[in-house]
Amino acid sequence: MQRAAWFWFSIELSGDVEGVGIQLDDRMQHWIELRDPVEVVLRELDGFSLLSQRYFIIPFFTCRNTGETPKGNFSKGAAVHAKWQTTSPADSRGANVIFACWFPASLLKSQFLYDSPSNSFKIMPHVETNGIKMFYQERGSGDPLICIMGVTAPGGVWDAHAQAWEKHFRCILGDNRGVGESDKPEGPYTTAMMADDYAGLMDKLGIKQARVVGCSLGSVIAQQLALRHPDKVKSMILMCTWARQDRFGLYTWQHLMKCKATMRPEDFMQYVQMLIFTKPWFDNDDCWNNMQQGLKDAAFNPAPQPVHAMEAQSAAAISHNTLNELKNVKCPTLVIGGKNDTFTPKWMSEEVAAALPGADLHLYDNAGHAFHWECLGDFNPRTTEWLLKH
Repeated sequence: MQRAAWFWFSIELSGDVEGVGIQLDDRMQHWIELRDPVEVVLRELDGFSLLSQRYFIIPFFTCRNTGETPKGNFSKGAAVHAKWQTTSPADSRGANVIFACWFPASLLKSQFLYDSPSNSFKIMPHVETNGIKMFYQERGSGDPLICIMGVTAPGGVWDAHAQAWEKHFRCILGDNRGVGESDKPEGPYTTAMMADDYAGLMDKLGIKQARVVGCSLGSVIAQQLALRHPDKVKSMILMCTWARQDRFGLYTWQHLMKCKATMRPEDFMQYVQMLIFTKPWFDNDDCWNNMQQGLKDAAFNPAPQPVHAMEAQSAAAISHNTLNELKNVKCPTLVIGGKNDTFTPKWMSEEVAAALPGADLHLYDNAGHAFHWECLGDFNPRTTEWLLKH
């Protein structure tokens, strides 16, 4: 039995957009051609809560049939906005109204950005940079903040932190080369190459200088951005970072690549969870339940990262070595991590902080590689305050 929970969304068209198609259900392939502003009322399915699940409604700039590739200029103005909750379809007013079911994101092909139901849904574009098409999302307003995520992870993984940062900054969340909606050319990649990707993204967005936050692989890309394009980096936060890999690190990355190539997606996710989380996270019931949901999501992910792309990103992590160059970094830097990190042990963060002139260092007790989630209540305000000061 379906609950009587209805949610309104309005679609706004601007510019020379001729029409919009909306994907409501991947399995049934419903495509709706819209040539005027329209309101969409969607009913929640029984068993799914809009407050606890992630959902998609995907606007396209071209009318299309099932199986066709989306075409059009995705940087122009169409957006879907949550409006209010009603008790029944009878509450709807106006001529252009469509009724449909609201499905969980795991059932859909994740082509575009999603956000929480209380926020706007916007199509985010690709830009041509350094020989690839790079996908990015924007959230918030203010001075620009470039957010660079780690291996296997698209920019949307920043969500728990972007919710805090977007209140003060224009957050640019990129999908790194090799993951998400960005191009995935054959490897190997290097951190210098990936830093140039972000330099090109900044140029295309007209951003002369920005604060930068990088996590894991993203942190070493941020190092290279500061070294290769020093005028572009105002300050940076390096999360679970390193200046070089040792033999243990080499073994870790090699094993991670083998796991990706040989394991089912949910088994690979389980290994990653074991690598990045510590005992307090496992012992917390809510965290444990989120981990189990992560395994289910991995099992049914319609677009997992290809093996070759993960290996290419790992090659960048392994080959990264800036130990003798970090003394040349001029911007203020916060190095932050977890004392119990087994993936990038704390000596790596300490070595980076020691090599960077005037760097700040903070390491959390009882936290691992995913310290930023394990210590979210402190991490978000701490990093926000630091960014505002630097």
